[in-house]
Amino acid sequence: MEKKTSAELATEYGKTAQAWGRAMEASRPSRANAQFDELARLYRELKRRGRDALANLLPLLDDEEPYVRFAAAAWLLEAFPEEAVPCLERLSLLRSLVGVEAERTLGEWRSGRMTFPE
Repeated sequence: MEKKTSAELATEYGKTAQAWGRAMEASRPSRANAQFDELARLYRELKRRGRDALANLLPLLDDEEPYVRFAAAAWLLEAFPEEAVPCLERLSLLRSLVGVEAERTLGEWRSGRMTFPE
């Protein structure tokens, strides 16, 4: 992972988030958990590289796939809340699993209970 650029890691993050969303919608928990673990690994690496590296995830907030937007916004609350909150608020209006997750995530963040991968 050290040899990949931050932009390449962000692209990989988007693809992994899409696979995670498909697994969630298909009720395949072991597959979803594996994809979630990969998202956490990618996020930790970008976070280790700093705020500028994490900024590579910002374009994912406008992705056409709701799970990609959610996966980016949820953890971008840590470094870019001004961009992440409106994305999660829009997602929370969806009548779907990702909408429920967005609403729950906003509640956790607003209450101060949200944790982020270290």
